Amino acid sequence: MRLTIRILEWQSPYRQAAYWLLAAICGIVLTLSAGWLGDIFWGGSALMLSVVALAIYGLWIVALGGRAAWVRRQRPIIAVGAACAPFVAIAIGLWCAPPVARAVNGGFTWATLLIKRSTYDEVARLAASGNFPADGWHQTGDVRFNIDSGPPLRLAFQLPGGLLSDWRAIVYDPSGQVLSANYRTAIGRIAAPMDTRALFGGDMTSCDHLTGPYYRCIFS
Repeated sequence: MRLTIRILEWQSPYRQAAYWLLAAICGIVLTLSAGWLGDIFWGGSALMLSVVALAIYGLWIVALGGRAAWVRRQRPIIAVGAACAPFVAIAIGLWCAPPVARAVNGGFTWATLLIKRSTYDEVARLAASGNFPADGWHQTGDVRFNIDSGPPLRLAFQLPGGLLSDWRAIVYDPSGQVLSANYRTAIGRIAAPMDTRALFGGDMTSCDHLTGPYYRCIFS
């Protein structure tokens, strides 16, 4: 049994809308999610490439919609729907993409923590015992981390990726004070304490609790 989708045969507005919405939403969500995942492994260039690919894809489906509208120009309702549906689908796809991208990033962070939790715990134990000579960046195997002796002692285990100067880390903080990086004023300005924002030599912009003393934090 052969399944054929005749894109230019707009037999009904419902089928027309379904084709465009499915194609555009899936394409946009998958492109941005792939870019976000690429950013994790190859840095911000992968995310920028996904944006370029997304722009090309958007122009392609808009052109295809215009062609379909021209083919059915004798049926104005269907022609207008064919021309407008790509724009509606692009808007819906862009709205759906951020939570999907966040889920991709969150899944990678959780997987990293689960795989390396024992190493992180051991590094925290050694740091608390004074086995590292100074604050700053250190390397143990494939784990790169930054020590802030405090008190309280905090560690930032760097995650791969990051857009431009931004970087992400799984932060060890038994006090939980890193969550104060999320403080905002009524008009949305950052109101986090400077000693929290300046941890590890960066500008901490947000933090989410993972489990126990571990948090996912973003720095700029």
